[in-house]
Amino acid sequence: MFVFERRFHRGMLSLLIIQVILSFFTVYLLERMANDETRIPIDVDLGLRRSLNALTVSLQNPDPDFATWNLAWSQALTETGHQLQNAKHPVTLFLPLSKLDSRTLHQDAALRAETEKTILALAQSYETHWAQTLKTFRLTAVGGAWSVTLLSLIGFVSLAYIHSQIRRFLLFPLREICQCLLDWKRGNRLRRCSVSGIDPKVQRSMDVINRVLDEYRPLKVMNPIERRHDEDDR
Repeated sequence: MFVFERRFHRGMLSLLIIQVILSFFTVYLLERMANDETRIPIDVDLGLRRSLNALTVSLQNPDPDFATWNLAWSQALTETGHQLQNAKHPVTLFLPLSKLDSRTLHQDAALRAETEKTILALAQSYETHWAQTLKTFRLTAVGGAWSVTLLSLIGFVSLAYIHSQIRRFLLFPLREICQCLLDWKRGNRLRRCSVSGIDPKVQRSMDVINRVLDEYRPLKVMNPIERRHDEDDR
């Protein structure tokens, strides 16, 4: 029985280790998917688009009152810079906008037209950046989903393998031992434990039981009278 217990404990320990490893990997992948650094939050994306649109509107329809226009322009410019940082987008195209003189921009239509082109280029650059980060995030999500599926499959295969090993080296031999002892008790003195193709270590444990049966009653064919006497003695 020591062989059976050892194999059973090994199987259960292996299953426990596999489940712990799979659990850690699953938690890591789910956390990575939920907090992906490349993902741009929706509120940041919407905020940046609104601020770029506000800059464009300010250039296309400048308020005659410079103070009113300058306040709207400055607020939109500050919001754009802040959202670009949150979106982790390069500010190369944004720096020239922040250095423009607002009074000159308000009075010069040609400069406003040139500035509008710069804003359009910044918007197109952000669209490319947004598409790339979205693609990366989707690939991460798909990869994480497939990784979880693969880990689950590994867990299922491992569980099936351990189950088959327990059946082969524990359940089947125990069933054979119990059946052998029951048959021997019912009078079949020729009955011995034997499982074809079984592991030699397990077979040696069953041989111990066979030797005990041989020592208790020599292996021989009993006639009905001897069997009846044997049953009366018991």
